Amino acid sequence: MTHMTGKGSTLVLVLIAALAAAGGAWLGTRLFAPDAAESAGREVPALDVATVLPEAKALEAFDLIDFELNSFTREQMKDRWTFVMIGYTYCPDVCPFTLAHLNTVDKLLEGSDLGKDTSFLFISVDPRRDDPERIKDYVGFFNRDFFGVTGEPEALTRLSRDLGLIFEVPESPESEDYAVGHSAYVALIGPNADIQAYFRPPFEPPKMVDAYRRIREFRSPS
Repeated sequence: MTHMTGKGSTLVLVLIAALAAAGGAWLGTRLFAPDAAESAGREVPALDVATVLPEAKALEAFDLIDFELNSFTREQMKDRWTFVMIGYTYCPDVCPFTLAHLNTVDKLLEGSDLGKDTSFLFISVDPRRDDPERIKDYVGFFNRDFFGVTGEPEALTRLSRDLGLIFEVPESPESEDYAVGHSAYVALIGPNADIQAYFRPPFEPPKMVDAYRRIREFRSPS
């Protein structure tokens, strides 16, 4: 895995922080309307490590490519709960740290009632360098049960905006060792292919598992 050093590393960290902040502001103004919780008639759980949407937000249709060069659409996300992150395989810090934490979450869920229908998805927003085989090897290094996909730039942009996650790929990079700025949040998608919540860094797997359980209890029919 290529690592950015010196000014490149500093630049990507600053950019990621700025993008994460912008993403948080967008979420706050677009998704968390003050009257949404009241209309739902239930108290939205206040969590240390995640923000729960008062009402789930359905994902629009999308079409990406999986490990085996097969189409990956929102239909594949139904009937399961999925932790979703965006990133790229050359990421020097945020992506490997996040995948390592998600691997721990997966291990903590093993054998539990929640683990049976929980998935983890890595979306590469750098298709110029990340082909499906590379993504498979990269994601498999952390957990062979995790999924990885990518797609055309336009499709990735539409989906990331729909997810409330943002990224920026250099249009004309000076070398192949370029950095991609991207949101560090992890989106939680429900069994109807809808956004349920966002986990925010710094990630703490035990707290994430507890929050995940509370989110599912909140969404369960009364």
